[in-house]
Amino acid sequence: MSAQATAIEKLQQEVTALKEEKQHMQAVLDETLKATNHLIFNQGVLEALLYNAPDGIIVIDSNGQIETFNKAAEALFNYREIDLKHQPLNSANLFQLPEGYQGDVSQYLMEHRNVTAEQDIWGLTSEQRNIPLRISVSRLDNIQPLLFEVDDQYRDELSANSSPLLCFITDISTELQQLNNIKIQSRVMQQMALKYRSLQEKSDRANQLKSEFLANMSHELRTPMQAILGFSDRGISKADKCDRETLLKYFNNINKSGHRLLTLLNDLLDLSKLEAGKVELYCEKNDLLDTVNTSLQELKVLIDEKLLDISVEPPQVPTQACFDANKILQVVRNILSNAIKFTPKQGKITISFAAASIASQHGENEPPSAAVAVTIKDTGVGIPSNELETIFDKFTQSTKTRTGGGGTGLGLAISKEILLAHNGNITAASTENQGSQFTFTLPYELTETVHPEKATTA
Repeated sequence: MSAQATAIEKLQQEVTALKEEKQHMQAVLDETLKATNHLIFNQGVLEALLYNAPDGIIVIDSNGQIETFNKAAEALFNYREIDLKHQPLNSANLFQLPEGYQGDVSQYLMEHRNVTAEQDIWGLTSEQRNIPLRISVSRLDNIQPLLFEVDDQYRDELSANSSPLLCFITDISTELQQLNNIKIQSRVMQQMALKYRSLQEKSDRANQLKSEFLANMSHELRTPMQAILGFSDRGISKADKCDRETLLKYFNNINKSGHRLLTLLNDLLDLSKLEAGKVELYCEKNDLLDTVNTSLQELKVLIDEKLLDISVEPPQVPTQACFDANKILQVVRNILSNAIKFTPKQGKITISFAAASIASQHGENEPPSAAVAVTIKDTGVGIPSNELETIFDKFTQSTKTRTGGGGTGLGLAISKEILLAHNGNITAASTENQGSQFTFTLPYELTETVHPEKATTA
């Protein structure tokens, strides 16, 4: 082969090699272009996801500057991204740091990266309005090149600077409001439970009182009724055998039991009417001193039998007031009867008058009404301190007076209702084995009657 042919063949081989290298380079270029387009697409998708995410997202670069401030963050803080992009986070005034905090905003966010609804981290809107936030913060070391334009020199310096941060921010105002509503509902339910428990206790107490009332009523009615039936049966069986004097004794016992039964029924009727507010008061100017003296005169026989020392202290205050004379006489008679009954022979009963006041029935802002207080103090057996709260309940008698003294246990309950109807009140005090003291108070002027259940104008 000639030298020329050899040169041509070598040239053809070089051309073929160049074509193959060109094809390889073109394939590498096409692959690189495809990868670049894919990377650009992925970065676009990532940026779209960040910008359109439902939660607020703030991306902070390694220099502490805001790189991304998405649409939800704009709505949350009422700032535009264009106004904050590349601005230092520390000067953006987006978060309210605790007073005296020494670090910067990025450090504070990293410390509160797992904040819950029970902790408080607060954001600040452009109008300086506080908003409660939940924040999740992540470092972006591994995906820095996808989010930022980083040259080789800057990439080499990354290790010397702080890492970029990705902040997910959620407004928890609604959650806190719902939590607060739940707490309010819980408190309301607790109050309702307490109210129900109180009503249940009152219902149980009412049932207990009803049972006690029926038991007491049965006893109080049965005793005189048994006496009436017993003496009448005895009188019938012995009518032809016994003398007139014995029959008269039977009739007297029947008469006493009948009167006792009638008194009980009258007391029950009076109490029922008073509690229902159906008793009209005939109020006019009367003198309490005269009422006390009238009651003492009625009870004079009982007083003399026991040789009691009765002392009525000269009043130092006016004793004339507007009240129903018969009803208040009943009150004085009930209290004095108890004092006489439970004071030993040659004991002492003292009656005194004093100035008092009664809270207005028309509201706390109204001034109290001027009133007169009557105190009846004896030297009897007294009342145990733990029984003073219930002494005015129906059919309730002190354990110190329950036996041997008689009575139905209705007198003080009736007295209390009468005084309440007059806008007055009654209290008891006692030293056991040394005596008791009952004080009832009446306003000088009575414009209307007020009752715990109903009110009746006098």
